[in-house]
Amino acid sequence: MPLTSLASYAQLYFWLFAGFALHVTYLTLFYHRRGFDDWTIGVLEAVGSLCVIVSALVWGPLADRLGRKGRLVARLSLGLAICFPLLWVMPARVWALIPVVVVFYLCRSPLIPLIDTFFLDALHARGDSDGRTYGRVRLWGSLGFMVAATIIPLLLADEQTSDPLRRLFPVFIAFSLTSLLLSVRAMHMPETHGEAHEPLDGGHVRAVLALPSYKWLLALLLVSWIANQSYYLFLSLYLQSIGVSDRLKGAYWSMGVLAEVAMLAAAPWLLSRVSLRTLMLWGFAGRLIRLTAFCFPLSPMVVLWCFQPLHALGFAAVHLATMGYLSRLVPLPLRATGQTLNAGLVTGVGGVLGNLLAGRISKVTTGGPGLLGLHGIHAAYGAAAIIQLAVLLLAWATLREPPSAPMGGVKPEGQTVDES
Repeated sequence: MPLTSLASYAQLYFWLFAGFALHVTYLTLFYHRRGFDDWTIGVLEAVGSLCVIVSALVWGPLADRLGRKGRLVARLSLGLAICFPLLWVMPARVWALIPVVVVFYLCRSPLIPLIDTFFLDALHARGDSDGRTYGRVRLWGSLGFMVAATIIPLLLADEQTSDPLRRLFPVFIAFSLTSLLLSVRAMHMPETHGEAHEPLDGGHVRAVLALPSYKWLLALLLVSWIANQSYYLFLSLYLQSIGVSDRLKGAYWSMGVLAEVAMLAAAPWLLSRVSLRTLMLWGFAGRLIRLTAFCFPLSPMVVLWCFQPLHALGFAAVHLATMGYLSRLVPLPLRATGQTLNAGLVTGVGGVLGNLLAGRISKVTTGGPGLLGLHGIHAAYGAAAIIQLAVLLLAWATLREPPSAPMGGVKPEGQTVDES
């Protein structure tokens, strides 16, 4: 594969995650400053996660059928550029925001798995069936996250003299610009047109779910994500509670992503020395340590230098191990379905349950009976840590290394096909 092609995929990841940085850092703060409590914020994010499930059942099989992943990414990105600013102008009522949230997440949720599949297909054609080059290019997404999360907040008005809500307005403009740039880049990517695709009758989904090892992997990742969702839902509110300013919140998110970049950059070396099973266990352990730490109000510097770097394990290690498992377990003709189904069941169902659980525990324990002596978002982190501990123990006891060679092709309904 030519170097220019690798650079094109790097640009896709850069602009995608630049927008993602602004979304995850400031959207819950925006909801909070519009007067919504933790439970309502959890419900709004759960609605978004529910859309992830719908996306997994639609976009992945559609991409496998049409073979036009670049055009699909371009159109979905354009939808993001339109929807995100609409959140700013809508009335501060849940009923008014939900339709916009639904469309936003229907466009947002399939982008990562679709671009991952787009790139992994190209790597497979190159002979890199294990996706060892994946981490080197994917780290450009992490760089995009850090650039946006660090530089865009510098445009925010002074915290002492500005209105807390209006201070976030530049974030919405910057998000739309990054989404437009992603759309333009994706529109000009070369398309791969598949041959003899099956109709969208649910066969792709059933064929992927018929893989026993794939199902158990999804179960572990799902429960882990239910726990880990507390981190994403409440991190910005946690930082606000320990005194971190709006201009610096993005830097805290970026510290986690910087550690992620280091892990992704080391992926080829690491994957040649460490099994996928070991990498997954490291990731689950990193999530557990971080969730346990956030049960308590820590010093901002301790959070920045000690616990945000655990994102190298809590996200990057889990993500690399997951990509490796999927690359070995899911046949090439079903790759987009496998990727988006993973996103739908893990970040979709896991996001719905995780957001609702975290939001409810935080609201119930705020000013009321605590959970193990913890209150509010600290209680939500405590419950998440208990769940993550159970996942770690289960994975250690049951998770097995996948076959070293990629599986043969499988048609929907389990019929074998020739990948040559």
